[in-house]
Amino acid sequence: MLDEGRILTVLRWGVVKPYRDNLNRWLAVRLLGNMQRVVVARFRKQSEAEGYLQPIRRLIPDGKFLVVFDGDNKSEVDQDCR
Repeated sequence: MLDEGRILTVLRWGVVKPYRDNLNRWLAVRLLGNMQRVVVARFRKQSEAEGYLQPIRRLIPDGKFLVVFDGDNKSEVDQDCR
């Protein structure tokens, strides 16, 4: 199902991703129990993601947060972000 008004990219594996997801490859992720994670936000630069998480880490000291690069075009890691 394709959304109207969005630029989509068809990857070589046949996976369709919005164009903005190919630009914003750095993810700010919150780790939860039982190997679960929630994508908090997406960024173009690693430094932007790190800067975004600094105040969040202060506000939620018990939370576990990571910055990761979404290098696998086949992954659906951004499902949590929507």
